[in-house]
Parts: sequence; C-alpha cells; structure tokens
Amino acid sequence: MKLPFRLDSVFIKFLTCIAACSVLGACKQKQAAAKSATAVELPAELQQNLIGSLPGPVYQSQQNSPIHWQPWTEATFDLAARSNRLLMVMIAMPQQPHFQKVLEALSEDPGIVEKINQNYVPVLVDADAAREMGLVLIDFWAELHQPASMPFCVWLTKDRNPVTFLAPNGQSAQVIRDQFGQTNSVIEEMWEHDQNYVYQNSALNSEQRAERMLKRWKSIEYSGTPEEDALKSVRALVSLYDPVSRTLDDAGGLFPASAIDLFAGVSLGVGIPDSTRKPAKEALEELLKDLLPSPMFDPLDGGIFSGRQRSWMLPSFTKDCQTQAKSAIALIHAYEATGNQGALEKALAAIAFAEKYDQTPDGMFAFGMSAPSKTEDWLWTVDDVEKALPAQDAAWWIAITGMKKLGNLPSEIDVKRQFFRCNSLGMQESLAKTAKRLKVPVEELRASFEKSRKVLLDLRNARVGESVDQTPHAGAVFRMVSAYAAAFGATGDETYRKKAIELLTKAKAEFQDGPRLLAYHADAPESVNGARAFVYGIAIQAAYDVEAITNDDSWLLWADDLVSTAMELFVTDDYIKECSDRAEIMHVAVADQAMLFDDSTAGLFSLVECLADAQGRPLPPGFSKHAGRYPLSAIQNPMLYTNVTQATLIREFGPVVVQSEDAPKELQLAVERLPLRVIPRKTADSKDEVPPGSIKIVYADGGSKVATTAEAVKEAVLPSTAIP
Repeated sequence: MKLPFRLDSVFIKFLTCIAACSVLGACKQKQAAAKSATAVELPAELQQNLIGSLPGPVYQSQQNSPIHWQPWTEATFDLAARSNRLLMVMIAMPQQPHFQKVLEALSEDPGIVEKINQNYVPVLVDADAAREMGLVLIDFWAELHQPASMPFCVWLTKDRNPVTFLAPNGQSAQVIRDQFGQTNSVIEEMWEHDQNYVYQNSALNSEQRAERMLKRWKSIEYSGTPEEDALKSVRALVSLYDPVSRTLDDAGGLFPASAIDLFAGVSLGVGIPDSTRKPAKEALEELLKDLLPSPMFDPLDGGIFSGRQRSWMLPSFTKDCQTQAKSAIALIHAYEATGNQGALEKALAAIAFAEKYDQTPDGMFAFGMSAPSKTEDWLWTVDDVEKALPAQDAAWWIAITGMKKLGNLPSEIDVKRQFFRCNSLGMQESLAKTAKRLKVPVEELRASFEKSRKVLLDLRNARVGESVDQTPHAGAVFRMVSAYAAAFGATGDETYRKKAIELLTKAKAEFQDGPRLLAYHADAPESVNGARAFVYGIAIQAAYDVEAITNDDSWLLWADDLVSTAMELFVTDDYIKECSDRAEIMHVAVADQAMLFDDSTAGLFSLVECLADAQGRPLPPGFSKHAGRYPLSAIQNPMLYTNVTQATLIREFGPVVVQSEDAPKELQLAVERLPLRVIPRKTADSKDEVPPGSIKIVYADGGSKVATTAEAVKEAVLPSTAIP
C-alpha cells in the first residue's frame, strides 16, 4: 500500500530498536531516566492559538481553530526547545483552498486536537507569503513519489531538521484523520523510546537532503545560444497543443495564462522568424476557440476559475485576485495578437470581477481565497434552472449556456456518473449569435440574460458561500496594477490608466517598510510578512508597466530602488534565492527556477533585466548574470519556463521603441498603447540620435527606422497580422 507519509531509515531502524528494547527492557528505562532529567516546561503560548492576528486568508481561516497554532518564527522554535517537543508544521497555500477541509477534519476530532496540542508545537505556514516553504517541498514530494499538492505536514526537531512528513490527500474527513493517525502513532512511539536517535538521524537526513538540493542547483545547464534554444522551446510548446483532442498537454490543472501569454508574445514579435511565429499564432487562435466558450469563464460573475479538474468543462471552482489579473493580461495580449474580441471581453470582465469581490475598502486588493465548497454546489441541472426562472428566461438561459437534460459533462471526465444530469456553465457563443439563432432581438435576449444571471448567482452564493478577505495583498495589488496598464493599452480608456497610477501610488506607500517590501499591508514578523523575491519581481514589473503607459520616469527610479534592495537581499554568487536572510527560518538553498505554482522568480527577473537594459539602466553585473541566463531544461519542459522564454525572446529579437522628449501627443499615445512588456520602450537621450518630434525603432539586428505618425509606429513594431 502506498503510504501518504515518509517511512524512511529513521523509522525502519527505529522499529528494529523497539523490538530489541521490548526484549531487554534497558533502552526504555534509559530513555525514561533521560527524559525525567530534562527540564521541561509548558510555555503559556502553547496553550492558545496565536495566529489570529497574522495577515492573510490562511491564518484568518484558522483563527478560531481549537488547535493551538503558532506563527512561523524563531521564537516558536524556542518554544519547542523549552517544551521538549517536535514541531508539527502544516504548510498551506490560499491558491489551494482544499487545506481548509483538511484542517477542519483534524480540528473537529477532539482526540486528534488533544494529541496535537499535548504532543507537538503546531505551526501553520502560509506558503504564498513564505514562498520558500512551498519550494522546499519539491524534494519531499519526490521522496513520497506523489504529485505536488497542499496542505503538506512536516514534523521538525527544534534544530529545524525534518523527522517525517505527510501529504494528507483523502477526500473524506475520516480518511484524512486515519492518515494523520498512522503517522502520529509512529512518531509518538519513536519519540517516547529514543529522542536522541530522532535528533541524530533527522540531522543526518537533513544534511544529505541539503547536499542534494545544492547539487541540483549547481547542475543546472544554461544555454550558450539562448536565441536558438528559446525558439526551440516555443516550438516544443506548440507541439503540446493537440488540435484533434483540443487539449494542451502538460498544462496541469491551472488556467493556461502563461502559455497564452507566450503564444501572444511570439505572435506579436516582429523580429521572430515566421517559422516559429506563425505556428504559435495558430496554436493561440485554436486555444482561444477552446477556452473562451468553456466554463473556465464564469458567466454568473465574470470571474476566471484558477484551474480545472479533468477538463476545461469541469473547473476546479476556485478563484483568486492574482488569477484574474494574470489571466486578464494574457488575454489582452491574445486580443492584441489575434483581434479576438472575446478575449478582450473576458479580460475586462475578470478585472471587473476582481474590483467587485477582491477590492478592499481602502482601494487595494486582497488575495481573495475561495471558501470551501463541493463541486456539485457549482453545477446545475435543467430542472434547477427551470424552477428558478420564468419559462422563457429559462429556455433562453439553457440555450445560451449549452445545458442539457442529461448533463453536459463528457463521459470521459465523469466516468462514474457522479454528476449525472449536472451541467457546468459556459457561454457557448456570443449573445448576438444566440439571438440570431433563436431569431429574437439581441437586446431582449441580453436583458433576459442579465436578469437570469443575477437570480442564479444569488442562488449559487447561498450554496457555496463567499470568502471575506480584507487584508491588502502585495501580489494581488501589483498584478492588478499591471492588468490596468494592459487594459489601457488595449482600449485607450483613460479610466484604466488612472486606476493603474493611483493603485501603484498607494501600493508604494502601503507595502514599503523602509527600502523593503511587505507581503501584506499589516504588522507581522519578518518571517511571516517580509516580501520574498517573487514579490519584488512583480512589483518592479508593475513599475515598468506604469512608466510605459505614462512616460513618467519617477517609476523607473522606484524600480531602480527595488532592484538595489533585491540585489542586497536575494542575490548570491550562485543563484537568486527566494528568501532573505532576515526572513529565513529553515536555512536551506531555495531558488525559484521553474513555474510550479505561478510565474517563476527567475522568469520575472529575466524580464526585469530585459526591460532595464532596454531603458539603458542595466542591472548590476552580479544580478544580471543570473537574470539573463536561459536554462536548457526549457526545451524539454517548455510549460515550466514560459516566462523566462518570453523574456529571452524579447531580449534576443524584440525592437526597442525610443521616443523623443518633444514627440507630439499623438505619437506619445501610440507608444503608450503598444502591447505591454512585449515591446520595450524608452525616452531618448543624446546618444540615441532621435530626430526631434519623432520615434526611433531600433531592431535586434542593429537596424533602425524613424516614425513620425502613429500608424508608422505600429507598422514598424507589429507584424502585419496583428490588430490595427
């Protein structure tokens, strides 16, 4: 049987020791004597739940838990030493809200709660804020031979060495409790018989694991010809799309925003060879045909689901603000590359969703973690709709969303017919097309749709509940800044530009603590709330994005300040580490090279390096030597490296738009509305030799062109197939 916990040499040797001790009796007596000689106390902190004041939905969701959760701080390890206990560290991410069900299963069992509170120092870690703790689990998942999933529980000694670990993956509360019980019983017996053995072997295993991790970082091979290998990676990604099955292999369960963004960026790349650009655009167009009508886009509230279960027809039914913003940017780029109006509409709807559900009273944005729910609570039968709506409205709603009496979920994704007669909701076609097909006035159909949407949304909210999260979250805020900037570029709507400027101005004030950034706008220990390298990456990108749509170089100065701080906190001789020494607890070599949970930090800084260089503000050499590298593994695993591939393509093939200071407003606006990030831009200095009142486009091959009209600017930097 495959166990959800690690049964390694510590336990195998230990169980042998137990057998011997049961015969001789000496070992147990020895340990009992040692235990009685050790001064043990029960600190008052361990008699209460201390995470209620910590920021973020992970901690807030457990503030009333009977488990005496402690914060992820140095002081908590001191509590473990004083109480002579192991730490039981539960690692969770708000992006994977299933952790709430796991912790609920444990906290509802009084016996389990008693064992946890009496035997361990329970610690809860938000791996979105403490990102290195999610990355360090890569090795643990490999040891368990299980796919990446959270929550994940690690038992640590006071010396920070893992003793064992558990991936609670049961679908029912009882299975989760049984999994915990199996692991706990082994730990209890081991700890009772020989604590010294636990310390010694966990230290040895931890040392070996650290050596493996460091060896892995040092064994990464980087390309000597990044311009060629990045193109190979794009072609490999294109090959993952199957036009017959209409699937994108290796996409995992996440909404494929990164693949869409890369395909769009390649499609917009005027310097990229047609042999790569055209297949990428074809794949993008086909992928949009699959996705836009699918239930991944919620017709009831306009939000985008962050992932899927077994098909785009069956989402995972979780949403968060970062998903909305990141997906909106990708869809806007897709619109700019293909002219697909539906992509733009979905992007703007996602932004509106975030504003309605994730915006905090002070105008910032919270993470927006989903409340726990069951899949069936999100699905609808035809009978449900016919009972809720007037006959005509119900008939039109069923036609618009493609509902069926027997359900619209393909049999291959519901083999057991668990959701028989159930339907997921997606806009199968535009309202205009449906109106034409049904031969009804489009305005009448639109009014009916809007009325029905509100009724059904109220009914669903009553079933699934709504998560209340009011703590401003740096990742969500900086991503929304970039989404607003992209929306301005695509639409020319000044409202979006104004929102981008105002939001970044607030973020700069609220998330800065001296030169450093915070993960949440809240007062909390550095190990809990100090921003990791990932947050610096998206903050710097947001600053570049706002400068791009405003031509205000004060944002470049702030980006320079953040680069300097990031250099000090995260850059080593060997790699860019995810966590600063100030915030680090585990003291392990952790770098974010691949896109496991979201964009990789390596990819974020690769784009920063590219944009900074285009601006004539290159990163410090020690920083750029890491940020400008391209890993060869991106060819074999293109989906995991889309953001570093895109940055490399911009660096190697992209033009740079250089604007004279006295360019007329028409030309300035044309530059400000160019696709964000895909086409770097800068204000000219004397070395650029830009004629007064004009725009100079400098190509990757060294050639250049001068444009004096808005149309000429577009023709010079965009492929002829891009939208006008």
